[in-house]
Amino acid sequence: MCLGCGNSSLAVELYNDGFKNLVNTDYSPVVISHMQSKYASLDGVEWIVMDVMDMSEFPHASFDVVLEKGTLDALLVGEKDPWRLSSEAEDVVDAVLKRVFN
Repeated sequence: MCLGCGNSSLAVELYNDGFKNLVNTDYSPVVISHMQSKYASLDGVEWIVMDVMDMSEFPHASFDVVLEKGTLDALLVGEKDPWRLSSEAEDVVDAVLKRVFN
């Protein structure tokens, strides 16, 4: 699973490298719609509108690997110091990571 896939070509690159069962999520319906249309020919690749704060659609242990390459950065964009997070930001990070683990 790729959290917050955006319009990245990562899923396509993984697919071309032999990974054929991929789930990509993003909170933007516009982005997901675009990616679904652009890569409709990739069998086994899913594009799903989803908020990382609610991944209840998937049962525990649904994925072997979860990739996050910028989603947490986007969630923490308002932080003044990335090395000293506010308690609210720590709660967000903790919540996302717990949802990924579960």
